[in-house]
Amino acid sequence: MEIKETSTYLGPSVYSPYPVLRLALAGLPRRLKPREISGLANRLAALLPELEACWTSCTAQHAPTDEETAASGPIGHFFEHVCIELQNLVGTELRCVRNAGSFRKSAMDVIVPFEEKSVGMAAARLASDLVATAISERDAPDASSEEREQVERRLEEFVKFGVERLLPVQDRALIRTARALDVPVTRLAGRTIQLGHGCF
Repeated sequence: MEIKETSTYLGPSVYSPYPVLRLALAGLPRRLKPREISGLANRLAALLPELEACWTSCTAQHAPTDEETAASGPIGHFFEHVCIELQNLVGTELRCVRNAGSFRKSAMDVIVPFEEKSVGMAAARLASDLVATAISERDAPDASSEEREQVERRLEEFVKFGVERLLPVQDRALIRTARALDVPVTRLAGRTIQLGHGCF
């Protein structure tokens, strides 16, 4: 599984009223059914304890359209949840944007919300490896654990990176409150945050 293309939406877009990444993935195993994906979530439970519950709850609320099924399908939706749960490990409070409104996607596209772009991208790259590892373990249960150990080390590195990159909790609370009130928010540099469009 490989990220072939990335687009960043910092403000409201057809995908979400909040910042999101649109990722074009190559190598998504679209043949997997929701029940099989639940098995993958169970395999990742030790690393992402909230993943299975959030994935199950979201899929119960969101019935995929024919277009989504033909595009990234349920595995694309699952990939989005892995990205979200990785970011939530380091202190974000993100949720799946599929329930935030309807949108159209090209084949093999996934939509990943983020609070800090670099953390969102790092989560996407790690999610790609996590999903691939879970699939390989399913297909070859007796395979060497070396690949999984490497992914676990990368998870530790990601958590450290994410904690360092995210804004302090009070700044994130300000941003979440502003967005809840439909006030545009842009992080300019460091802890400098612009509220609104900056026009008088």
